Amino acid sequence: MKKTILIVAVFFAIVVILALGIFFMKPKQSDEPGNGGTDSDKIKMVSQITLGSKQYINSLKKINISETDDYIMVTEDVKWEVPEHDKGETVSFSIAIPYIIVVDDVEYTGIYELGDYSKITGDKNPKYNFSVTNLTKNGEIEVLITTK
Repeated sequence: MKKTILIVAVFFAIVVILALGIFFMKPKQSDEPGNGGTDSDKIKMVSQITLGSKQYINSLKKINISETDDYIMVTEDVKWEVPEHDKGETVSFSIAIPYIIVVDDVEYTGIYELGDYSKITGDKNPKYNFSVTNLTKNGEIEVLITTK
């Protein structure tokens, strides 16, 4: 009888140890990709953008357009933020991303509305199409610049 109790106690202890091990080894949500996680997950930011290539940039920094003297700059610190709403409620919203683009030494201003289906940016530059393809909660902005 004492042997049976000892075997059950050892078995129970092993199950508890395994359960605790799984619980503590599970990655935290902030360590998972896309949640502002660890250094290995960090998004590569660029200071010069290549035409036709989606790349991440920072707000408030001058980003050169490769092989030109032109540049772009997002003029406000923007981040992905879902407006407050009741649980279970469907929400539709857009995020205004103001920017300037300098083409041949002429400055053009625009506002890209992320989440707006009209895709009207408002800038009248003669050379480039500008779009935002992703925005993170940490403020990393994925952009795509193509020629018109």
